Amino acid sequence: MARPRGRHQKIIGKLYTTLSAHIEPNKLGDVWFEVEVDLTPTRTYVPDLSYLTAEHLTRFEDDIAIQGPPDLVVEVLSPSTARRDKFHKLMAYQKTSVPWYWLIDEELIIIEYKNTPEGYLLTQAVVPPDPFSPQLFPGLVINLAELMGELETVQVEEDQHE
Repeated sequence: MARPRGRHQKIIGKLYTTLSAHIEPNKLGDVWFEVEVDLTPTRTYVPDLSYLTAEHLTRFEDDIAIQGPPDLVVEVLSPSTARRDKFHKLMAYQKTSVPWYWLIDEELIIIEYKNTPEGYLLTQAVVPPDPFSPQLFPGLVINLAELMGELETVQVEEDQHE
């Protein structure tokens, strides 16, 4: 697989920092970027971000791979991975009971899915300048434009449309 581009890495880094700043002081669990996730004995992925609640931290005791489903998986879409992330991984995460799946695309949209008995349910699709308030983390508000390093661009575009 092609390595992620700089912008992709910046988004992951900023989101990791934002989530960690909320998760750690509230003792909600832990978040990692690009760690192996062994969903089944024959299916392993390396999501951009993985989160485990405090109750599920034992799934990562070996510090090599998360064993079983994380509580949240985040994928930042790249041209080379978008199809796989939107379809193959979505189905694999749903089948292995990953409760929450977030997709972030290049158009600055974050899409949140919640796993239900019927499959993944789209709960939110947010575009800057609207904030993203993840259902998994009550009280957390993420400014997408700031997160994705596009705050000035979004503000300039808004000013031109007024």
